[in-house]
Amino acid sequence: SHQFSKGAPVAGDGPVPRSTADALVGRDRELELLRSFVDQVLGRGGVLLLSGEPGVGKSVLLDTAADSATAAGALVLRSAGVEFLGDLGFSGLNHVLGPVLHECDGLDPAQREALTVAVGGGDGAPVDLLVAYAAVQALLRRAAANQPVLLVVDGPQWVARASAAVR
Repeated sequence: SHQFSKGAPVAGDGPVPRSTADALVGRDRELELLRSFVDQVLGRGGVLLLSGEPGVGKSVLLDTAADSATAAGALVLRSAGVEFLGDLGFSGLNHVLGPVLHECDGLDPAQREALTVAVGGGDGAPVDLLVAYAAVQALLRRAAANQPVLLVVDGPQWVARASAAVR
């Protein structure tokens, strides 16, 4: 059994896969569904939950979806939940929104303040969750005005509760 990773190929492993999808065997149906979903979601929006037992290849499938979205010109915002960050407030939110935080300047002042505090970029009163949720939605809408956005969260069980609720 061969294992493929994003690192350098190992001698004797056979041909080097050209993409993440090339490393998958027997997943043609799932790959086609993901590509179809990405095509549809980039035009009109949508949500997909990919679930399964640990080790069945969900992360590789998500890599494929992200690659498809990037190839279609979308901005991919990605976060992988990490167990030790699970209780650190908005830690996952900070990570996934990093590439679009420059858009905060265009938000309503209350939303901008809530989001800045939530992601650790400023001091202030404790964050009102509803204001933070609205701020994230407004931020994502601003980012999506420039190009389609795909949000990929791998390992959502480890994403901080406050961050997961925003999604």
